[in-house]
Amino acid sequence: METYGDLKKAINAIKLKQKGVKIGNFAVDVASDFIPGASTAKSTFEFIKSAFNKPDAKKTDSWLDKLDVDDEMSKIVDDTVENGFLQMMAKSIDSESDTTPLEQDFNMNQKMVDFLKKEYSGRTISGIKEEKSVFDKFFQQYAYKFDKGYPDMNNDQDIALLESLLSEIIGEEIILENQDLISLIKSNITDYGDLETSGKDTIKLIFSDIPNRGGQSDSMRRDVYDEIKSLVDKEELLSDYKKIATGSSLGSAIVNFDGKNYKLIVKGASSDTASDTDVKEALVSLFYITNIDSPFNKENYESRVNDLVEIASKGIPGETSEASQKVVSYLEATAGDNKTSNIAFINQPLSSALAIKEVYPGQKLIRTGLFDSIRSKAQSLTGLPADKWCPGDLYVQLGNVDLSGIDNIELLNKLFNDEWGGDSEPLTAVSLKQADAQGGKAKALLNKYASAKEDYNLTKDEIDFDNKQYIAGIKRLRDSISKLVGGNKNIEYDIEDSNLKDETRFLRGKYAALKSIEFLFKQFPTEKVDEAIVALVGFALSLTKVNPTFFKITGQKSGVPGKVDKFERGQNVILYNVDGDYDPIQINDTSSFGGLKIDFKIEKGGQPYSVSINARNNGNTQGTLEVQKIKKI
Repeated sequence: METYGDLKKAINAIKLKQKGVKIGNFAVDVASDFIPGASTAKSTFEFIKSAFNKPDAKKTDSWLDKLDVDDEMSKIVDDTVENGFLQMMAKSIDSESDTTPLEQDFNMNQKMVDFLKKEYSGRTISGIKEEKSVFDKFFQQYAYKFDKGYPDMNNDQDIALLESLLSEIIGEEIILENQDLISLIKSNITDYGDLETSGKDTIKLIFSDIPNRGGQSDSMRRDVYDEIKSLVDKEELLSDYKKIATGSSLGSAIVNFDGKNYKLIVKGASSDTASDTDVKEALVSLFYITNIDSPFNKENYESRVNDLVEIASKGIPGETSEASQKVVSYLEATAGDNKTSNIAFINQPLSSALAIKEVYPGQKLIRTGLFDSIRSKAQSLTGLPADKWCPGDLYVQLGNVDLSGIDNIELLNKLFNDEWGGDSEPLTAVSLKQADAQGGKAKALLNKYASAKEDYNLTKDEIDFDNKQYIAGIKRLRDSISKLVGGNKNIEYDIEDSNLKDETRFLRGKYAALKSIEFLFKQFPTEKVDEAIVALVGFALSLTKVNPTFFKITGQKSGVPGKVDKFERGQNVILYNVDGDYDPIQINDTSSFGGLKIDFKIEKGGQPYSVSINARNNGNTQGTLEVQKIKKI
């Protein structure tokens, strides 16, 4: 096996129980013989789990052996954590391009260590080797301290003792008891940047994209508390959500997790260390002109950041002076803090810059000047917001550009290269994404149909509604939407038949979401309302039939060159179907979520994708329509 495509073929052949299949020189039947449980696997996750738990002595003499992990490591890692890691690995393999070569230095042990560092605030155990000496020595030395000769993870005293021992050995506070709760929050509340936590029974949840103070901070933190409440409503291990007045300016929340109460305090990042879009994107321009070609780590972080401050202080080519200064301020504020989240953050723009330098060395990156002129020209020609014509956050400039004779969008789009690494045209458009970024916002599409934003946003009178008025309005909007989609066989509108929460903030969010959706659906005949929903995705992804070719680079927290995805010129998305047989669009209108969730499948570039859209209120007058997930099937 040489590529991820070969690996996927092997896994698929095993799932389908195909006999005699060979991938290159590798006979797939060997996996079934040497990997216990592989023959019964029905998904990539189940196969990865079988390979992960394969005894170290059993070998297939193929790349599949790299999916095995040290037996002793598997023993010491909790099953819940292990399953979370394996689910992540299965998703990673499924999402890799079929042409991506399999890494010959792939190390499952290191993947697990990296996962633990990311999910559990940098706390992990290093030194994992097949010789098992680290774990043997640890338990030989400390086994007598535990009643059973080993730590019972269901025993509070054993957990406290293990935390104390590990903290003493590693030199920093280790908290094991609340990690399942933190992992649950991290995997479900993902729209507010990176999450750092501190505390044991009282846990501070610090989100990187939430400001430290101010009205926006208050609004976003309220949203997080609402999401925690929704999470409690749907998770069996969580119960007894209660909002209390102490803990912060917005109070805090008490939740019961697996029989124990925890106090959760939602916080924003320090204003000095918070990073905005300018910082994230200007750092790519900065790394492009440096000679840094390897990832950041705890050892090199401080010295590298200090060097970058000196370079950025002189101005970053292709950036405004304001963006350059923001980068300097961010770097100065974090120079002495080599914590895991800072390293993961700065590795992502480095990753994107390295991907660009691989195919476009020694060129010019622009995010101002000519960049702004091109976007203004596109906006005037299409009537679309510039980022919905083309989501390129920066352009690689390879030659001179003359805009004087361009009077239609096709001529403008021809300025951009259609292949990654192509240089026949003067520009290449690059969209920069963080590793955990959501799909995109689609709300601006409504501007196309509205005479005023109050057509789909809340009016001043609606903001002042009391709960009874909101409930009456929600009933009216639900009835209207039901009629608008009733004759469309490709849409199923499911309204949960239970009482709405009698909370003003919840009711306002639900009302705002319904108003936005009703407005959009009214612009289309009943038989084409499904096309309106699909258009939201195309708009969020800037696939509007008038877009130039652009390339999305997803920065990697490991610092390796980013993943590049191509979006072709004039590409559009359609509702996925097989020979005219469509899976219906599911609009879920529950009594526990202050908005709407829309789930469906699309076809983009000939490939099927599953999509989730959230319609909700931002806490003020505006509703938001966001693509929460788009994943290749």
